[in-house]
Parts: sequence; C-alpha cells; structure tokens
Amino acid sequence: MRGFLLLAVLLTSQVGVAEQPVGGAFETDDGALRGILPCRPSRFQEAAPLPSMPPVRGYKCSGPSFMAAVQYLDYPPTDVDPKVILDHARDGSVANVKDGRLVSEERGRLAGRPGTDIVVAGRGVTLRERMVIDRDKSKTRLYIIEYGTVPSDATNPRMQAFFDSIRFKTDLSGSPAGPPARQPR
Repeated sequence: MRGFLLLAVLLTSQVGVAEQPVGGAFETDDGALRGILPCRPSRFQEAAPLPSMPPVRGYKCSGPSFMAAVQYLDYPPTDVDPKVILDHARDGSVANVKDGRLVSEERGRLAGRPGTDIVVAGRGVTLRERMVIDRDKSKTRLYIIEYGTVPSDATNPRMQAFFDSIRFKTDLSGSPAGPPARQPR
C-alpha cells in the first residue's frame, strides 16, 4: 500500500505555457474513460515516484494560470478496500502541494465506481481532484482527475466544465450511460 502514498503529482512545471484557445478530447488507451480537457492535451507516461509503483499515464494541458490532467495507474487485481486506496491517494496529493492542506473531501461514486473529490490549498495554488477506483479481473486502476489553479481562479467555469465532461464507457450502477446519479462535487 505504500505505493499509493505518492500518487498525485501537481504538474506545476506546465503552468506558464501559452493557453490553447480550444479544449481537446481525450480517451484512455482502453477506451474506458473519456472527457474534454480545457486546452489541447498531450499524452504522457512517467515513472512513478516509488519503484514499487506502476508508471503514471494520462493526458495533461496547461495555461497561464491553470493545469489540468487525467492520470491513471494500473495495479494488479486487489481486494484492498477502495477507501484505503483513496485515503492513500488523498494523503499523497496533499503532501505534493507546497504547504498543502486538505480543505474539503466528499466521498461518492462515479458511474458506480468508488471515488472521492478533494480540494487542497497550498502556497499560491488550489488543487481540485477526483479520484476513482475501477476494477476488473485483470487490474485495479486508479484514476486521478485534477485541476490546479491560482486561488483567485478556483471557481471558474472552465474547471467545472472539465469535471463535468468526464465519462466512463460503462456505468456499473445499472443506469444508462451518461452522468452518474450521484457525482461528487
């Protein structure tokens, strides 16, 4: 479980890059998750912070005052309680923000999958993340959907539109595909 501690890395190195005027669609390699980033996304794969962790893959983009990313990590199948995984991911996210403190956390489900929404405040940054666990017979995947910005821009519509665009291909809750009945905000 130690590998879950340092999962989310704030992509601050991208802040300051010229903002793209139009958002861009993304879809995970297996087609399970899709959405629209607020600017043109670039695909990435990075080594994990700990050797015991799988590589971090996903899409990211940034503008003068924000960064947005969808990251995912594939672990072997596990029966570890999703709450434990999400708690470790949350703690890693808070630890990765300079002077980070957890402002809010709301547990919920996204398309029938366990998840949590957090807001972390730090020195000059506000980070909102939605973390979701997706399991099947071959893997346990942790999705980290994040948007970081300067505190004065933390309620902009671009951020909400990004989170609202995230969709799973299949809804495990039994409802038709589309927005979940209860989505953390």
